[in-house]
Amino acid sequence: MSDRRVTTAAGGVAPAWLLASSPYNNAPVVSRSWHLPDVVILNDCTLREGEQSALVNFSADDKLVLARDLADLGVSQIQTGYPGTSLLDREVLRRIRQEFPVLPLEGVLLAYRSSWQEELERFAESRPDFVNIVVATSDHRLRHVFHVDRAAVLRRVRDTVRHARGLGLRVAFSPADGTRTQWTFLRRVFHEAIEAGAERIYIADTAGACTPRGIGHLVGLVRRSFPVSLGVHCHNDFGLALANTLAAFEQGAQVLDVSINGVGDRAGNAAVDEVAVAVTVLYGRPAPVSLEKLARVAERFAVDSGVPLGAIKPLVGANAYAYKLDSHVQAVLTHAPTFEVMPPETVGNRRRFVLGRYAGPNTVNAKLAELGLTVLPERLPDFVRRIEELTLTTRRPPSDDEIRRIVIDLRTVSGN
Repeated sequence: MSDRRVTTAAGGVAPAWLLASSPYNNAPVVSRSWHLPDVVILNDCTLREGEQSALVNFSADDKLVLARDLADLGVSQIQTGYPGTSLLDREVLRRIRQEFPVLPLEGVLLAYRSSWQEELERFAESRPDFVNIVVATSDHRLRHVFHVDRAAVLRRVRDTVRHARGLGLRVAFSPADGTRTQWTFLRRVFHEAIEAGAERIYIADTAGACTPRGIGHLVGLVRRSFPVSLGVHCHNDFGLALANTLAAFEQGAQVLDVSINGVGDRAGNAAVDEVAVAVTVLYGRPAPVSLEKLARVAERFAVDSGVPLGAIKPLVGANAYAYKLDSHVQAVLTHAPTFEVMPPETVGNRRRFVLGRYAGPNTVNAKLAELGLTVLPERLPDFVRRIEELTLTTRRPPSDDEIRRIVIDLRTVSGN
């Protein structure tokens, strides 16, 4: 496929095969409402959010291996955990800094804890590039969990940010549950944080309760109100983490929080592969990662973390580029962009052909060719019948070895 470059409506430059994406993406009525940032910062939170997942526990060595994969992938920044409270996270931050001295690192401070001052002192010793100060702001938290009023929250925002700045720390500020915080109060919170010295602010959809239109509206309000770097942190409780992250990106969010395979607290976060590819392919803004390494990183993390990579996971799943229906196989072999907006190799994946019901002659021939096998024409009906019987019995597609055994049983000729 040609690697000729084209200019997108968003002003980015992309391979010519991106012409296979929908023309409605860049329709003037759509793109003129965008406020895409010039630079995209992918802040990978797997070392923190991943360990908050119910299924994951990392050792220091695990986190260092993961950081190496993230650095090799090319993410803009790594969120290392809670170095103010966790000795392990402090050790991890120190080791990552030693191995990757110029890679930006961020640690998280839960500023609603009574020990916040002591924790900030430990941050100062660890020297992350950013301390992400988190203060709960929604009435759900203030009234029912912390039992404090809004005045107390504003004081805590001022005190923690000023103290961090006094220690020489750069501050990113995140109002927890920000998408369920009334705008009049949220605006005051951001104002206090910025006045105290925060240089980056986040919209945090902590409960995953916002819609794409809703978060886009909120990001637009923040962008028009405060001239600082803006980030977004989205959870996937309603399956909207990717959509919400992109909606925030459309309205000017520059820092996009992601995690490998979308792993994170509860239902997880926006997946680094999906965000990076969507930003690059659908919006024409190059994301700062090596796309061809995404599948390898996803597969390795699935093994190391013990959290399986779903077979139908977009982009990097085993069946993300799998075909069985005969007409689809014929189409993709004739003209790949019929079903593939981008080649599977772009993300380090590959095209697969699967046998079973709905698999006709095009699928059978493609799969046999993939395995280097041939079946005599007069034996093809028997081969298809055997495949259908097997799939109906096992309720899964036949493995490559099972296909080979059927071919041998039918006394066919191997292409090898």
